[in-house]
Amino acid sequence: MIVKMKKIIVLCTQANQDDMLESLRSLNVLHLDKINESNNEQLDLASKKIDDIEKTKFILNSYKDNEIKNDQIDDLIEKTLFLNNNLESLNDKKEELLDEINRIKDFGNFNPNDVKKLISSGIFIKLFKLNKKDFLNFSDEVFIKKIGSNKSDNFYIAFSKNEFSDDFMGIKLPEFSLSELFDELEKTSEKIENIKIEIKKLSPNIDSLDKINDNA
Repeated sequence: MIVKMKKIIVLCTQANQDDMLESLRSLNVLHLDKINESNNEQLDLASKKIDDIEKTKFILNSYKDNEIKNDQIDDLIEKTLFLNNNLESLNDKKEELLDEINRIKDFGNFNPNDVKKLISSGIFIKLFKLNKKDFLNFSDEVFIKKIGSNKSDNFYIAFSKNEFSDDFMGIKLPEFSLSELFDELEKTSEKIENIKIEIKKLSPNIDSLDKINDNA
């Protein structure tokens, strides 16, 4: 049975035309026909795209500096390690901010400075949470205000003129409000992305470092 041959159009740059033809002939499974100039718009666009790619590669290669001078290597190493150390520190800070946000988010966005002013005036203050199934059990001297909740717990702030008993385990008062923590998280995330961009700019120099390492 004779199988009908499929027709394909192969595009290449003029400089690579002979090599491409030789490679195709060596397969011995093709019948090659040279086609006339086409008025097909898509074909013209594809051909122009190939030419533009080759021209772009030539231009960029003409400006490419493959070698770093020896006196620049130490600067590259120092800058890269400096940026990476900063990146690690910022990532740690981001994790700490996220942990603190998760710790206090259910208490709402109150201002810790207002709480500190009350403490400095002699008022004792505790943050605590209580399962919704449990009941509050405090003396009349303690003023309690509910400031948040989730599916299982209610979250309160308690005020008293007297010190709370040692067995009353509250939650540590935060240093910053939720809005301040979110602002700092946004700034930290932005710094992280900027450092990643700076490190990425240095990444093409890895070839020069490999050469130095191979010759060491």
